[in-house]
Amino acid sequence: MKKTVFLVRHAQAAEPEFDQKDIDRPLTSPGMRDAGVMGRYLFQNYENPNLILSSTAQRAQTTAELIAEQLKYDASGIRLEEDLYEASVRTLLRFINEAQEQHASILIVAHNPSITYLAEYLSKSDVPNMYPGSVCILEFENLHWAEVSEGTGYFKLYESPPNLLD
Repeated sequence: MKKTVFLVRHAQAAEPEFDQKDIDRPLTSPGMRDAGVMGRYLFQNYENPNLILSSTAQRAQTTAELIAEQLKYDASGIRLEEDLYEASVRTLLRFINEAQEQHASILIVAHNPSITYLAEYLSKSDVPNMYPGSVCILEFENLHWAEVSEGTGYFKLYESPPNLLD
């Protein structure tokens, strides 16, 4: 059975205000637009993910919610995971490896540079430094989630909002 992972870098966030914690930074207006555009693109071109995981950072949560809205995915089903904020590649991979087999596809909204490094690690492909709001799609053939590891994925696509808005 084919498995698909959608790796999404959160959309453009506002610069931190005085005394504002990094985790509380919201999306900018262009970031909100880009997240919606990416969600619409995914809805029109791919099967919806069975599971959406998001970092607890405000900018990641909002990105996940805006994408979910376009996918017609119930936003209350988004799993917010503290460990996705400032996650290493190893931590991101753990979320994939621990996914339940009933999920054929997973969408993860997290942060750079780890999200880009994970895409490269899993696919052994040169993945561009992921632009805010972009997606990298990886496919895995005949593997259980627990078997996903270095080089087991096939790099399917990298897409960014500027390309979709042209």
